[in-house]
Amino acid sequence: MRPVLLLVWLWSLAPTAMNIKVAPAVPDPPSAPSLAHCPKTCGDVSISYPFGVGPGCFRQGFDLICDTTTKPPKLFLGNTTTQVISLFPSGTVLASIMYTIPMVPGVGTYNLSWESPGRNLNIATYNYLAFLGCGIGVYLYHPDTGDLVGHCTVKCASMASMLLVTEGGGICNGMGCCTVTFPVPFRGFRVTIVKNNETVPQPFANITIKAFLSFRPYIFSIADLLSDKINASTVGASSAAYLSTVITDNPNCAKARSDDKTRYACGSSNCENVANGGYYCTCSGSSDDGNPYILDDCKQGDFN
Repeated sequence: MRPVLLLVWLWSLAPTAMNIKVAPAVPDPPSAPSLAHCPKTCGDVSISYPFGVGPGCFRQGFDLICDTTTKPPKLFLGNTTTQVISLFPSGTVLASIMYTIPMVPGVGTYNLSWESPGRNLNIATYNYLAFLGCGIGVYLYHPDTGDLVGHCTVKCASMASMLLVTEGGGICNGMGCCTVTFPVPFRGFRVTIVKNNETVPQPFANITIKAFLSFRPYIFSIADLLSDKINASTVGASSAAYLSTVITDNPNCAKARSDDKTRYACGSSNCENVANGGYYCTCSGSSDDGNPYILDDCKQGDFN
């Protein structure tokens, strides 16, 4: 080919070559130094990535809010009323999820629901929902399929009979309190509470329904039953449940590793699939000190 023609031919290819876009490399998980500017605590709760407070300090969907108007400050999951009690480097969250439901004359059905922000937390199956009330039936539904997956009933008798129930430490067995469990990990729950057509003796008629998620056994108390509200000061340590982190931007580890559009959360740490979709990261070894969601941070807990 003559030099002039070769030059024209190369020139005609230039726009095509210039328009070729190379996909940017997906960045690794952040390093500890890159998160050095982020708040490390809120009150007495330590904060670990992928959770974080403020821009550049959390993975998308894992933002936290530190309420500094309280003493001590309180940490919450995103813009919700779900308080974070403890946060572990492995991604496990100990959270307080509770409800107060006033009984309204003439109303026979009440609904409540909860969903983890970004659907990135699973409720472990060893947690349960406890309900305090009188003359009600509780129905737990799968948050995605709508299938009924749990049911319990609460009755109340005379004060004398109720006092007998609580002697020696009452258990939550359907008298003033009942529980429903989770057959599989859920990202949330839906509950319907139905008032039964039965006479409830005083002083238990039309009392406020209380509900909370917990992993510890609850010791039933008539004082809790008669209270107009429920909080950590009434049911104590029972008012907290363990939630596990799930990365949901890909359905499994294999897809996450090959996806060049989303940041792979695990970097060099181990990846485990989650049965109801998504994946989570773990460190090798027996220590829980390392953070598998930070680049090379598993070295702290790697004993293999």
